[in-house]
Amino acid sequence: MVRIESIQDVKSLLKAVSNSIEKNNPLYQKFEWYSEANFTVASEYYGELKLFLIKVLKSEEGSYLPYRKELQQLLKFLKRIW
Repeated sequence: MVRIESIQDVKSLLKAVSNSIEKNNPLYQKFEWYSEANFTVASEYYGELKLFLIKVLKSEEGSYLPYRKELQQLLKFLKRIW
C-alpha cells in the first residue's frame, strides 16, 4: 500500500513511474511533468492529477503501467479528499 503524507510522497511515486517506463512512451512526459510540477495551490495540483490518473488508468497504456496498483491507491485517496 502506498503511503501518502505529502505532495512529495506523490511526486516520488510519479517519478518512480516515469523512471520505469520508456522515454518514448507517450505517458513518460506526463509522469515527468506531474513529478516536478509546482502549483501555487495544492488542491489545484491534486485535482489535475486526479483527472490525469482517471484517464490513464482507464486507457490501454495504463493497463500495463508499472506501479499500477500504487497509482490506483493514489487515485482512491484523491477521490476521497477531492
